[in-house]
Amino acid sequence: MKIKIICTCITEVGTMLKPRFDPLRFSRPNGPTQQERRRMIAEAAYHRAHQRGFVGGNEVSDWLAAEAEVDFSLSFQSTQHYD
Repeated sequence: MKIKIICTCITEVGTMLKPRFDPLRFSRPNGPTQQERRRMIAEAAYHRAHQRGFVGGNEVSDWLAAEAEVDFSLSFQSTQHYD
């Protein structure tokens, strides 16, 4: 049996199999706009500041943690639509 590997598609002579990796799987055609993402991050950062009693000096930490949280949530949601 002769097997060729061409651009992530595995083919047998005369037979084409579906590729295992679909780059469009990770795209978010219906995801939030940049403005919506920024609003989500701002809300999450506000909640973090509220939880610690709005003590000053941690605004950047709150923002960065909220940004990571929102991005993780959005990436998780985008993969759930295709599985």
